[in-house]
Amino acid sequence: MQTTILIISLALMAVVGVTYACAVYANDGPAAGPQANKNRSLLLWGMIVFGVIISVATLRENPHVSAGPAPMVVNISGGQW
Repeated sequence: MQTTILIISLALMAVVGVTYACAVYANDGPAAGPQANKNRSLLLWGMIVFGVIISVATLRENPHVSAGPAPMVVNISGGQW
């Protein structure tokens, strides 16, 4: 499961990185419209909500959250060489 999450994360970061790179290096396009700031805000909040949903979905089965069976006690005797 961790490998799948890694691959998906890298793919999504690449898509967002290419989008940002295109926006940074674009210098011959039209000026930003009146809805540009609203669209940017919606994009950022959407990414935050998506990240929270992914975090909750992948961490829900965390083995450290629920208590397991009683610990095993082993009595041993030993010594150094």
